Amino acid sequence: MSHLKYYFEWFFYSLFFSGIAIVQVAFISALPPVYSAINLPLTGLLFSLLIFSKEKTLVFAILLGFWLDILSFNFFGLNILIFLIIFFVIDFLLNNWLTNRSLYSFLVLSALCVILYNILLYLFLAIWHSGQTGFSFFLFQPDFWMQLGWQMIWAGGFMLLFFNVANFLSRRLKPFFLENK
Repeated sequence: MSHLKYYFEWFFYSLFFSGIAIVQVAFISALPPVYSAINLPLTGLLFSLLIFSKEKTLVFAILLGFWLDILSFNFFGLNILIFLIIFFVIDFLLNNWLTNRSLYSFLVLSALCVILYNILLYLFLAIWHSGQTGFSFFLFQPDFWMQLGWQMIWAGGFMLLFFNVANFLSRRLKPFFLENK
């Protein structure tokens, strides 16, 4: 019976994270600019690091990237690569520098996730499209900075909400104090 529970749990989580990617591409990206800055896959990845093991989160990062690659018009593998880089960087930071699971560390991690995601995405796209006419580097475009700011606000707001809900449901998280090692 435990094997059935294990497979059902993986099926449910896979379906949930696939749904996040599909909702992001099909619904959120079509909203006006302020609301299209919501990045549910990135928030889901960070939140999965908060409550799941590294192995599950790694699978979810690949799954999110896969669905976003299938549904987007960029070259295949871009989102998988970006989510894997973000996973390893955030996991490194979470294990070495921000060693507690507090709200403050996850707010910092969410800001770093958003910055890293946008820089990697636009850098890879800039390299991919650099030979085209009318190309301008993304750091010189005001829309990039506006979307980055809105994404940081949305990611911070979702992290505040999700962290407090998870903290209420579980005692695994530390809301205020740092751990001694």
